[in-house]
Amino acid sequence: MDDRALLDRYFARDESALKETAEKYGTLCRSLAQRLLGDPQDAEETFNDALLRAWQHIPPDRPASLPAYLCALTRRIATDRLRSAGARKRGGSALRLNLEELAECIPAPESVEQEADRRALADAISAFLAQQSKESRVFFMQRYWAMHSVAEIARQYGISENTVKSILKRTRDRLRSYLEQEGLL
Repeated sequence: MDDRALLDRYFARDESALKETAEKYGTLCRSLAQRLLGDPQDAEETFNDALLRAWQHIPPDRPASLPAYLCALTRRIATDRLRSAGARKRGGSALRLNLEELAECIPAPESVEQEADRRALADAISAFLAQQSKESRVFFMQRYWAMHSVAEIARQYGISENTVKSILKRTRDRLRSYLEQEGLL
């Protein structure tokens, strides 16, 4: 079933849309949640919560890309779980490691005023990525948005881990320079 027909089922409030969505995108969303949370049970619960939110928000939302919409919901829910006391007690996560890598080129909010600039920073990062090569853009998004490991990216593209690390490092360095030029760092 194509995504447009699937969205039509959501708009018709046909509960079979949930089953179809789980069959079509469950593996994608669960693997994203697993990489973020590190626990299969938490990943399953996160995906179920994402399905519930999709059900609650479609309609009125009509996402242009259903998989991107579901991944964004899954990522947001998983991030919220990491902030909870229980997730912190269980130790490190891929998200924390990836954010540590980016810490040198993205300022952390220190005040309410800086939080208001979050959108400007997101827009600047999007503009920066649009200027990069497809390879740099894809690797950056896979590493820092989809939370793929360097090894996974290397394996997927048939290149060495050192090559992936090098591309990511150069991209982070260019991002830092770009954000400095934009006055955001």
